[in-house]
Amino acid sequence: MAEKQKVKGFRSDINALRAYAVIAVVLYHFYPSYLLGGFAGVDVFFVISGYLMTSIIFSGIENNKFSLMKFYADRVNRILPPLFFVCLTLMLYGYFFLTPMDYRELGVHIASSLSFLSNFVYWFQTDYFDASSLEKWLLHTWSLSVEWQFYIIFPIFILFLFRFFCLKVIKSIFLILTFGLLMVSIFFSNFSPDSAYYLLHTRAWEMLAGSLAFLYPLKFSLIKSRALVVIGFLMILASYIVVHDSSNWPGYLALIPVLGAVLIILTSSGFTFPKPVSFFNHIGLSSYSVYLWHWPILVAINYYSLSGIYLVLGFFLSFFIGYLSFKYIERGSLFSYKVLNVKFLPALCSVLLVFFGVFLYFSGGLPHRFNTDEDHKNVFEGLVMPFRSNGYCFNSFNKADGLVDYRAGTECYLGHKEPSINDSPKKKKVLLFGDSYAGHNEPFFDEIFKNYGAAFQSVTTNWCFPSFKDEFTGPLQHDSYKQCLLNREFLKSNYKGYDSIIFAASWGKVLEKGYLDSVLKLINDVSYSGVDVYLVAAPFNYSQNPLKGFYRSYYFGFNFDPSDFGNKDFYFSRANEILFDYSNSVDNVYFITRKAMFDDEKTFTERGLEVPFSLDGGHISVLGAKAAAKVFLKDANNAPIINQIFYGK
Repeated sequence: MAEKQKVKGFRSDINALRAYAVIAVVLYHFYPSYLLGGFAGVDVFFVISGYLMTSIIFSGIENNKFSLMKFYADRVNRILPPLFFVCLTLMLYGYFFLTPMDYRELGVHIASSLSFLSNFVYWFQTDYFDASSLEKWLLHTWSLSVEWQFYIIFPIFILFLFRFFCLKVIKSIFLILTFGLLMVSIFFSNFSPDSAYYLLHTRAWEMLAGSLAFLYPLKFSLIKSRALVVIGFLMILASYIVVHDSSNWPGYLALIPVLGAVLIILTSSGFTFPKPVSFFNHIGLSSYSVYLWHWPILVAINYYSLSGIYLVLGFFLSFFIGYLSFKYIERGSLFSYKVLNVKFLPALCSVLLVFFGVFLYFSGGLPHRFNTDEDHKNVFEGLVMPFRSNGYCFNSFNKADGLVDYRAGTECYLGHKEPSINDSPKKKKVLLFGDSYAGHNEPFFDEIFKNYGAAFQSVTTNWCFPSFKDEFTGPLQHDSYKQCLLNREFLKSNYKGYDSIIFAASWGKVLEKGYLDSVLKLINDVSYSGVDVYLVAAPFNYSQNPLKGFYRSYYFGFNFDPSDFGNKDFYFSRANEILFDYSNSVDNVYFITRKAMFDDEKTFTERGLEVPFSLDGGHISVLGAKAAAKVFLKDANNAPIINQIFYGK
């Protein structure tokens, strides 16, 4: 072990790195236009973690003092108390000030954060750089989950290596593994950017880069050391300025802040802030707590639609509360009592809070906190997606009832399944096919087909837009991709047997990913075979969820205007235009416009309430789809499409 550097005490240069990183992250979140790549500060934290964990484990093994259980206990004692306190504060706040919908979501996020699984939850739920991320109180804990997953695996992996290899070989293994995982990160950043951002397999190389800084120590003269520190800081600063939220991250660009951090750590320069700005040293010390508190403060500002001076106050409040948390929770005696080396109170209470978070989810966010009119409760029950569990066909793999099966996924019927009225139209074979946007239209067509005493078959699953190719707008490792391939196989084999096929999808996402040509090719093939094709416009796409605004208006009297929830509609409206123009060029292709469904309105009236059609900023709810069906049936301008579907006229 003589080749390995000795473990040092407090590293002022690493503390400066922490301050540098957390300031960048907080500034980016509060004022993203000021520091476009400030999120790269998280990558600097990963490098620091890798270096420190490697030093702890290797030094412990060298001195025959390493204990796996003590290592885990120390990580719990370091990470859990301030995280628990943040979660507890949010839980108590939410009980009094959050709607059932928001409180239910908070419960899931608290449970996943304290169990260090939040990176998986957010991977499925959201785009980190999307405006809707500002509605998630604990989104930033994804990085803690990644670190904790690394902490679980890393010491076991090292102990395994020491059983079979000498240090020289182990160092070589680390070098090869770091490079290999960097290649994995670059690959997934290009082909599966959401999973690349949130999951360990694309972040581990950054922590291993910190490991290499420990395993391959270099000695420099004072002048070279200072020069390398400057270069390192400039590289990190460059990443904050050059990188932006549309960059494939973490890919090869992440090498800039990672190598910059490694250079600073390698120099062992002892850099610290001069006295005039020595308070930055306190920011470095309290960086973990600052990181924990800044995001909930920002979400609160967004939740109440505040801006201007409140953003300034929130920015500085993050550092003030972070310092108090560091002083009284991280370093204080509040949680000092230990059992088996683990701070007992936060560990026990965290487990209880996880269970309470799960309870919140299944209880619907404790709606009984409010006195709600029974009629309005019935309205709220309809503000959901149509799933198989509530009587529809959408085969969702984000629900427990999702099943990868050719027959189960394709044999589902809606509408009036057994026409019995004398004047019902001649029975026609009609298929609805597509992704979740086709799924959310199932209640729309269910109402229309029931009105005409007819039935239709529905084949819908997540991200499975109409195509004969293997293209997919969701993660390829998701079970819905397997079902999608089965759905498309069914469509390709059977489309000629239908009189009409209705295609619906998240057209904006399809266009954004460059897949719309394959949709047009499919439409051409199907229509050329003599089958009538109906294309359903994607609804207006918001930046944030207007349904949450509706609930806040109902429970707390906030003003509600759907136009306040932003516009993320560029690709969706453009895709609708392309499909509309295409439909006008082919005789048996028809386009159902937004106006035909929603009459240019963003809300509908139900039992005295002005309810948004939108369920989550993109999809429409069951109740919204039924309301759209009423609009469609009442408008005489839609008669030609209705006659064509049911009578072939």
